Amino acid sequence: MMMEDFSYDAMTEEEAQQQRFSLLPEGEYEASIEKYEGKMSSSGNRMVVFLLHVYDANGRPHELNDYIAFTPKMTWKLRHHCVAAGLEKEFADKSWRPKMSIGKVVKVKVVVQPGSEIPADKLKGKAPGARYPDRNAVDDYLAAGDINSGKAPQSSGVQEFNDDIPW
Repeated sequence: MMMEDFSYDAMTEEEAQQQRFSLLPEGEYEASIEKYEGKMSSSGNRMVVFLLHVYDANGRPHELNDYIAFTPKMTWKLRHHCVAAGLEKEFADKSWRPKMSIGKVVKVKVVVQPGSEIPADKLKGKAPGARYPDRNAVDDYLAAGDINSGKAPQSSGVQEFNDDIPW
């Protein structure tokens, strides 16, 4: 390959950083549920971590992990997950298991969470006060009536829930 044969997309700093961290703008997106893993949260609660492929306006998948703890405070999210995946009956009769969600296509509300400050013992040469990068998170799963069908992803600009559960 000769040096003259390479190509790239010229981007603004904002676009380059968005690509660097694969950040999606806040909004509603189609996603496929790819796999799951059972874990314990840092507060000792059982949870499931789903790997989702969230598709941007160009159909490119972005990997996002979604964490659902099995606590009364998080039951709303598990219910919304099941309804969006067509598993409302299984949720209601308590027969739902994470493997039932694999392969389902759902609508999700994606938000951007600001990066937190890096603890002093994990700075690894970075300046005190350095922050982790911003990241996307699944704020909610949307039932068929909750989505902007046929429209490009949109954001209300309002984050409706902050669960305060440390992961």
